[in-house]
Amino acid sequence: MPYQLQDRVADHCVPRAEVQQAASRVGSLASGLCQALLCLAAATLRYTVNRSRAYAVIWWIRLRKALSMAHPKLPDYVLATGVGGAVVMVLITLTVQSLNSTPALAETTPPVTASAQVQGESHQAAAVPVPAPPAQSPPAPEQAPAYPDTLDGWIQEARAILTENGDQVPSAKALRATALAESSGRPQAVNRWDSNARAGTPSIGLAQMIRPTFAAYALPGHREITDPVDNLVASARYCNARYGGMDNMAGARCYGKCWRGY
Repeated sequence: MPYQLQDRVADHCVPRAEVQQAASRVGSLASGLCQALLCLAAATLRYTVNRSRAYAVIWWIRLRKALSMAHPKLPDYVLATGVGGAVVMVLITLTVQSLNSTPALAETTPPVTASAQVQGESHQAAAVPVPAPPAQSPPAPEQAPAYPDTLDGWIQEARAILTENGDQVPSAKALRATALAESSGRPQAVNRWDSNARAGTPSIGLAQMIRPTFAAYALPGHREITDPVDNLVASARYCNARYGGMDNMAGARCYGKCWRGY
């Protein structure tokens, strides 16, 4: 026992026998703890190597018996600490083993690659014949609307041609009034007695136009002066240029009731 401890014991009047007994108990307790930890480590190592639960249980039983025999007065919390640590180690070991065994099982089954899947689908597609789509007939060409060969039909067709060309389109009333007042609705009418006739350019057709004026206002493809539709188209374009529209010209002539030459 160190001299300083002896002096302090002498100063406090503590018997030396009691001090030695207390030191012996502390040493026994520390020795028991060391032996318990060593036995716990050995049991855990042995269990990990052999991977046997039964073998580990036997070791824990032997450990507890050895501790009880070596230190019958060992406190319960020391033994409980050792047993609890052993249980924790066993649970950790089992968890690690289960995690390590799961990928091994997964690796035994080869994954289905994309190429194998595509090959399987191609085999299935080759086995089942695909019917050819039915042949589609080419679309029928659009047919031009058929207009009746009458004054109303000529007026409708003339208005459609003017619309397609982007010209100002007169009303059917103005076109009808012009045709009836000028030629009584006759496409082949020729005026041989007015001033135009005396000048050598008689008025011709449904809207009674002279050839120079007709040639100036006729549209390409519509240059036949005796054709009723071509004659109405040229007359409407002439009125658009001179009167601002055939309706202005026909309206100023009462749509036929007070007609005069235009």
